[in-house]
Parts: sequence; structure tokens; C-alpha cells
Amino acid sequence: MEVHIYEEDEGELSIGWISDTSLFRSATINRLIANYEVLLTNIVDVLKQHVGTGEPSVHDIPLLADAERNTLLHEWSGPQIPYQTGKCFHQLFENQVSQHPEKNALIFGDDSLNWQSLNYQSLNQQANQLAHYLLEQGIKPDTLVALCIPRSLQAVVALLGILKAGGAYLPLDPSYPKARLQYMLDNSEVEFILTETHLVEKLPISQQKVICLDTEIIQSQLQYMPTGNITERPFPLTENHLAYVIYTSGSTGKPKGVMLEHKGWVNLAFSQADLFSIDSHCRGLQFASWSFDAMILEMSMTLAYGATLYLISETQQRSPELLDEIVEKHQITHAVLPPALLPHLNFNKWRSVSTLLLAGETVPPQIAVRWSQNRKLFNVYGPTECTSIVTTALLTDEKITIGKPLPNVVMRILDPEGNLAPTGVIGELYIGGVQLARGYRNSPEITARQFIRDPFSPHSTNGGENRLYRTGDLVRWTLDGQLEFVGRVDSQVKIRSHRIELGEIETVLSGHDALSSAVVIAYGQDEDKKLIAYVCPSTGWLGEKATEFNAGSLENWTEIFDEQYRQPITENTPQENISGSAESDSDFSGWMNSYTKQPIALEQMEEWLAGIMHRINALHPHRLLEIGCGSGLLLYRYAEQCESVVATDISAEVLNRHQHILQQRGWSHVQLRRGDALNSGTLHAGEFDTVVINSVVQYFPNVQYLEKVLEQLMPAVTAGGKILLGDIRNLDLLTAHATAIEQSHLNGQRIQAGILANRIQRRLQQEPELLLSPTYFAQLPERYPDIGRVDILVKRGIGDNEMLRYRYDVILHKRDKNTESCHEMPLNWRDFDSFENLRSLLQMGTEDTLGVSDISNAKVKDDLALAEGLRHWSANQMVTPPENAGTFSPQALKQVQEFESLLQYAEQCGYQCGVTWSQQQPDLLDVIFSRGELPPVQARTGYNQNHLANYPQISAISGELSELLESALKQQLPEYMVPGLYIPLERMPLTLNNKVDKKALPIPNEDDFRRQNYVAPRNEIEIKIGQLWKRLLNVSQVGIYDNFFTLGGHSLQATRLISSIRNELEIEVPLRSVFEHPTLEQLSQVITIHLIKEKRKHFQVGQETEQELLKGDI
Repeated sequence: MEVHIYEEDEGELSIGWISDTSLFRSATINRLIANYEVLLTNIVDVLKQHVGTGEPSVHDIPLLADAERNTLLHEWSGPQIPYQTGKCFHQLFENQVSQHPEKNALIFGDDSLNWQSLNYQSLNQQANQLAHYLLEQGIKPDTLVALCIPRSLQAVVALLGILKAGGAYLPLDPSYPKARLQYMLDNSEVEFILTETHLVEKLPISQQKVICLDTEIIQSQLQYMPTGNITERPFPLTENHLAYVIYTSGSTGKPKGVMLEHKGWVNLAFSQADLFSIDSHCRGLQFASWSFDAMILEMSMTLAYGATLYLISETQQRSPELLDEIVEKHQITHAVLPPALLPHLNFNKWRSVSTLLLAGETVPPQIAVRWSQNRKLFNVYGPTECTSIVTTALLTDEKITIGKPLPNVVMRILDPEGNLAPTGVIGELYIGGVQLARGYRNSPEITARQFIRDPFSPHSTNGGENRLYRTGDLVRWTLDGQLEFVGRVDSQVKIRSHRIELGEIETVLSGHDALSSAVVIAYGQDEDKKLIAYVCPSTGWLGEKATEFNAGSLENWTEIFDEQYRQPITENTPQENISGSAESDSDFSGWMNSYTKQPIALEQMEEWLAGIMHRINALHPHRLLEIGCGSGLLLYRYAEQCESVVATDISAEVLNRHQHILQQRGWSHVQLRRGDALNSGTLHAGEFDTVVINSVVQYFPNVQYLEKVLEQLMPAVTAGGKILLGDIRNLDLLTAHATAIEQSHLNGQRIQAGILANRIQRRLQQEPELLLSPTYFAQLPERYPDIGRVDILVKRGIGDNEMLRYRYDVILHKRDKNTESCHEMPLNWRDFDSFENLRSLLQMGTEDTLGVSDISNAKVKDDLALAEGLRHWSANQMVTPPENAGTFSPQALKQVQEFESLLQYAEQCGYQCGVTWSQQQPDLLDVIFSRGELPPVQARTGYNQNHLANYPQISAISGELSELLESALKQQLPEYMVPGLYIPLERMPLTLNNKVDKKALPIPNEDDFRRQNYVAPRNEIEIKIGQLWKRLLNVSQVGIYDNFFTLGGHSLQATRLISSIRNELEIEVPLRSVFEHPTLEQLSQVITIHLIKEKRKHFQVGQETEQELLKGDI
């Protein structure tokens, strides 16, 4: 588009526009012409007004034409339509009770899939009884009542009871740290807490009145309360009273309590019918946590329309497989989900869902294309401060927006000066209207800052409809009046005069097939500031790279183990070392404690060794294959009891040692083979009854390699045979383990939470070993029909080391008649209450087989608590490590010893014990006791983790991934918006609210830069220029093939480099040389040529001297 201005004969100006109609719509062209006319007119007026007073700012000059201004202020806000003013949300529910008394209002399935239901009439009656009781306790309008009850029918009864009594509910999650719960209770000044007896100890109760709804006394009192709706109340209840308060994260590090009124909830409910095709025949899924406002949306979609709300347990909520089953079984029609969950769901099992709402985060384009097939797929947007959602967009395969506002919702997009942003121009979104929150609980200053007067309202008062909430979100209007989300105000940065929206870069990155998510930050200060992208490679891309990576990884481990075992046996080697004395059979060299960086204590290693040998002996092996026999710790203990043994290892050094020892012992039944787990010679069908892979799986390159190993081994194991996978590192506890290690390395020094979280993420990113979730093994029989049973066994013992804390053993049983019968063994589970009671139960011996769930795991409890705390705390909160960091606290040690003592007592009573990880909470254990053969040793509740295996050494793919992404970004973004550094992460660190925890993103270091294979500088010039690079780029090592820009350099630093070369070498090199010859070798050659030219100017250079110059030696 071009604008041409001509001066006419009489001094007037004529303006001509030339525009390409293939690029611009006619409406856009007309709008720009009108705005330009307004701008020119106002420039003249403003200049007249400012004569002699200096030039005005361009921001002071109005730009919008009247027509566009009217569109932005009125036409594109939500339509102003009447709704049931004066109503409260529970009254909408009561209307449905009168129309559908016998229809199911709620259906709830607990972890055992026992389904319970309440019809509208029963739900209303129970809620009314509770409401009458609460009124007697003194609850009146705006009284805040904390609600801490597990997801259940009773929870909904309690919520409605609070509303009917006139109170407002405050959801409390018992899994939150006590410090956070304490702040919420104190800040909210809540007067009452509704809960259940088993949760009381988790709540920091002070002056509040606690009502435990599951006690007999409360239940008996409720039975005598009236069941009818409350028609008379001591204080009138209106739509302007509070309905609920929800705490959200605050920038100060303290959560903010958002106060929402009934009128906003009612408006939300009435906006949904036509949008989402809701009626009494709908079946809605209650997925969201009660601590988040998406639950408000789910309730209003169902209980306000006579529909059925399906509640699920927390276990089901965390398990995509269970969700799939529930949705398919009950033919759910409506659901609200986070987009990140969809890739883990089975698309075919969600075909009954006719309306799916995606909320809480940006929707990737590939998700929209896939899940919009044969259903209405909506992108919904709204901050908690505006009653759940305020905009909706029906998604297709076109551009993704957050849509248009709901009725009675006001939208303003303003620039930093508070002016209306024209169509297509990015600005901050401000929201007003009936759904606006009252403000923040007991936080008047923050309320005044975030809720402002609407400067464009004709009747601006202090009323809710004439205020605006400052969202901090950057958006723009599209030509058809939809809102396009761009990013956050706090994600807008300025780098070397360029204003950059980080969200725009993140959007482009997230759309790349190689990535599942991306976060971009600006790192550094002033002119050294650079863009850094943290990227999570997609599962598919990592899978493609796995095979390429395997060979190199195995070669690295071979070198490591060969070096470790490189102790050649000669004629002078002591006889006891050759024949294998007790000392040589217990070679624990190389077993280091990650906390202290010292060898693990001998007695602890012997306890560990006894544990794994107990596992092997219990399998009664005859024909045994050990993959990765290492120093022979196990080999020399089981070999004598076996008919035949095949022992393999990747280290030729260690096999050479074993060969001498076997010859001395005369063990001809033991065969040694060299190779990795996939290449250890020919395996014959049914050749082995036992396979042992102990403390080896963590060295596999990735999970794909493990699966190939299992596929190869299965035919070689006879029916009923076993595969023992020992010392598996638990992926579910990886963050806790990394937290413990980093804390132990503090040596007692206090540290900011942000710095500690950052170090933990760096450790996770550089994790070199393979870790697996117990869920992975629990699900193996679904993929390998030959596996008839899986035992998942926690390490036993009192040793204070990471192997007994964070590792476990797995036994895979090849299917036969015995494995089928084991699944039919009855198992009665009971909740753990105390060691004393459990001891008495075992002593009585009334049950041959029993399971006890949720026993505290003191070995990891403290580490998990610190890891969880780091998700809650602000970045500058100080963390003080305990004196015993890296070892058990006295209390933990006592509990560990007490638990092991209990297991030993059970064995004395004739029981076998199977200890496994609980799936309820990571710091709990489940135990199975049996007088006969143990049934399958697995957790009481289903395995529900989504993250089943890590990708070892993910940092190693940085170079290839960086080049791929950089190439793609350069095709879509200007050069100044392309990140200079890409740091791959397996998963983004998340806060409590499942937002990216930016304080925990690893600070860039030298290892993140893309480097070629290091070759040291070879001559004086390369050394000199390399030293300049180190100083400018703050790196410790520069090789001749390293690139100035991929080491973090940019144009300003290139200018500094040229200046340094001028000062130090006294030659003038053009700036473009750095861009055209960016490696150290290339730039050094250019400088050498310049030196030759300079010397030729002053004297005749001899042939010998010139050759020396060309070598860089002068």
C-alpha cells in the first residue's frame, strides 16, 4: 500500500492511495483512509493548539474515525440482552428440580468404579437440609464458608447448601501445603469450614468453626432439618451477594482471593444454552479441580438446565485411559478440558462428545484440526476475575482465535496510553460487564490497581458494570470482530530497539511438528539481552531420533565401563583376586552416593545386594540369562545353583577378568558373551526360565531400546518363566530425587527458591539415564500378550541411600496357567491406620491374604515436600536446608526402621510381603501380605501416570533441534525475533496452577550453545581471537569451528569484537567480516589476510614471512 501526497497550485494538498486488493480487503482500505483523514485533521488542530509550547506527542493525536470508534465501543462488545436479573445460581437449579424431580442430577464413580447417583429432588432436599442447618449456625449473605471435601456427591450437596443458606463457598484443596492453606484461611477471614473427619488434620484450623459432615452427630441433626426450599430468611439474598471466592496465584508470591457474585454466574449460565446446544438431555463431565473456576462452567452447563453432571475421582481425572472408558461408557456429550490433555486421549472413545470446550491455555492448530471433526469444538477464554469465561470461538481448521464476547460482557483493547487500539493493532485487553468480580478479598490496593473505571462508559460510577478488569493479556481485533490472543503484557520485551511479543514467537514455535510446547524469555541485561527458547520436543520427533541416538549412547557406556574395569589380569595378579574370594565377589567400586559424592557405605551396599539376591533366589532359577553381569556381584552368588548360565556384558575388559575366574573355579556351565542387550548372540525359543537385568536398564539409550530388548527376550523365556528387571529408577520421583541432590550440595547455605528450582531443572535436563514410571510396567500386558503378570516391588531396607529410596524391581511373568490363577486370588484391601494395629492384625492371622494401602513412605516424604514447596513459593523466598540434608532426618529414620521392623515381624508370622508404590500419592506405599503365594504385587488403585519414560541426555539433541527450529522461524519471523538459543526440556516446569514456572527454567550456560566438535586454536591469531570471544561472550572454551552467533553473539557484540581487534591487533577489519565468516577459523583467516595487506603497505614481505603469516604464527 502506498500513499502519495501532491501539492496543488493554490497550496492545497491532494492525497492518492495505491493498494493491492489481493492483499487488503476493501473494508480495510476504507478504514485506513478514514483513520488517516482523521489523523491529518487532528494534526492540524493539535499544532494550532500547541503553537509556541513545543511539539506534542503523536500519542496525543486522535486517530480513530467515528465509525470505527463506534464499532470498537459498542458493536464488538457482547450484546446487551436481558437475563434473569435478581436470581441467584441455586435458584436456577431449583427451577430444574420442579421440572425434572426424578431425573439424575449427579452420577459419581469412585476409584473402584462403584457408581452412585442423586436425582434432582434428592439433591435439592439434602442441600436444603444442610442450608437450614447452616442458617441456624448464623450464616448470612456474604458469609464465607470454606469447603474441603473430596470430589463426591456430598461435595455438590455441600456447595449448594452453602449457596442456599446465603453464604459463599471457598474451595480448599487438602493437598496444598499447610502454609498456603493457612494464608487462604487467614486472608479470607473465613468463619466456617465444611469438611470430613479424615481431612481435619491437614487443615491449619484456628478460630474457624469446623463442621465435619460425615460424623454421626451432624448426620443425625441434618435428618431432622426441613427438606423444602428456603423461602424466608432473616436477611434478604440478592444477585449482588457473593457466590464464591477462588484463590489464584499472585505476582507478590501470595495468592489472591477473587470474589465473584451470583449475577455473573447466572449470566454465564444463561449465555450457554444456544452457544453450546445445552438442554436437559445433556451429559456433562465434571473434570476440573474444584479449586479452579472451570468447575463453575461445568456446573452451570448441567445443573442450570436439568442435565446430568458426571463426577469423577481424582484418580480418574489423572488417568487418560480411565477418562476414555468413562466417556465411552456413559456417552458423555459435553466436556471442558485443557488442550494439553487431548493428545493423551483415545479420539475414537470420545465420539459421543458433541460439544467440547478447550480452556486454560493456547490451542495448538493440530489439536483444533483433529478434534473439530464431527463435533462443535470451542476455544473459551476468561480470567477467574470475570466468572470463568467471557469469550467463545467455534474452532475449525482456520485461524485460531478466542472468539467473541458473551452477552452483557464489555471488551476494550487499549494501548499503553489508555486509547482504543484500532482494528488489528495489539493492545491490552480490559473486561467489564455483569460477570466482573467484586475485587480481591481483603486486598484493596491490588483491587484498585487491577479494577479501574471504564473511561468510555457514559455513566461511569463505582458500579460493577462501569468498571474494567485489567487482564494483562495482549490481543487484537480481527476484521470480523473476533479477539486474537497474542501473549502477555509481561511477555513484551525490547531488545536493541525492537519491541518484541514473546507470545508471537511461542505461537510459531508451538506450531512446529517437532515440538509439543515452547516458552520464550528474554535473558540478560541491556545490550546483552538475548532471546532464549525453551522447547519440548514432541514424542514423535524424539521417537524418530531414538534409533539414531542408540548406537552412540551404547558406545559411550562401553568406553565408560571398559575404563572402570580396566584392571588386567597377569601372571603376577594375586591368586585370591583370580579365583574370586569373598572380597572380589563384593566389588562395589563405582557405586557412589549422589548426595555426598562419596562411595556408598559398605554395609548399605551389602544390604542392597542381599535384597536383589533374595529376589533372584525366590525365582528358583535353573537356566539363567544375565544381561549386564558387570563385576560379577550377582554372577558368583547364583551360578552354583543353576544348571546353565549365560552372562553377557558390553565390556570386554570385565569379561576377560571373569574368564580367568571361571577357569580357576572350573565352572564350565557358565558361558560368557560380549555385546549389548540387543546383541548378545543367538537366543533359542524357551532356552531360559529366568532372565536377570539388574542395574542395567538405566543405561539403555531410551525406552524404545528397552522394548526391543523385551520383544527379543520373550520367545527365549519358557512359559511360566520370569524376567527380573532390577534397580529401575522411578520416573515419578525424579524431580524429588533431583531436589534432594541439589539441596544436599548446598552444604547448609541458604538459597533463593528460584535459584534452587533452576538448578533442579538443569539437573533434569542433563539426566543421562533412563527412568521409568511404574505405570509403564503395569500397562505392559496390554502391549505384550505373553506377559501374564507384573510385580512392581519397592526396595526394602533401612539403608540411607538413593537406591533404596528411589529404585524398584519389576518381575515380568511369562503367561501360563499359574499366572492366570494368580489374578483370581481374592485380595481385601484396608486403609492403614497405625503400625500397632497392623501388627495386631498380623499376629491374629485371621486373613491369609490382605492388602494395606497408604502407608507413609518416610524415605522420600521430605524430598517430595521440598519439591512441592518450590512450586508454591515465590522466586525470592529463602530456603534453608536442614543440617542433615542428604540423609534421613531422625524422625524419618525412625519411621523407616519401624516399617522394616513391621515387615520382618510379618515374615515371622508366616507372611510374604510385597511392597509397592501407592498411586494415590507419591509419598505413600501399598503392601500385600500373604501366607501363600503372593498375588500380583501392584498398587490398590489404578496406574494413571501419563509420563511413562524420560528421554536420557535430551540436551544432546540441542544442536540438531536448534538448526531445525531456527530455519523454520527465519521463514516466518524477522531476524531480530529469532531466538539465539534453544534449550530442550522434556517437560516444562509447572506451577500449582499448571502454568509454566518461569523461575524454574534452567538459566542458560555454556553447554546450551550449539558447538561443533571441539578443536583447539592452532596458531597465535586463532588463540588471540579466541581470547577476545571468551571475554565478550563470557564462555570458557572456544574451538576453531565454533560460530560467534551460536555462542550467543549478536550484532552489537560483533561491533565490540571489531573494536577489540582494532585495539589489540592494530588492523581494521570490516564489520561484515564477522557475519560472512562467523567461525573462529574463518575469521582468523580473514584477519591473517588483512595483516598481510597491512604489512605489504609498509615494507616488502618476503616469501618466507608471508608463509608464516598465512599460518597465523606472526
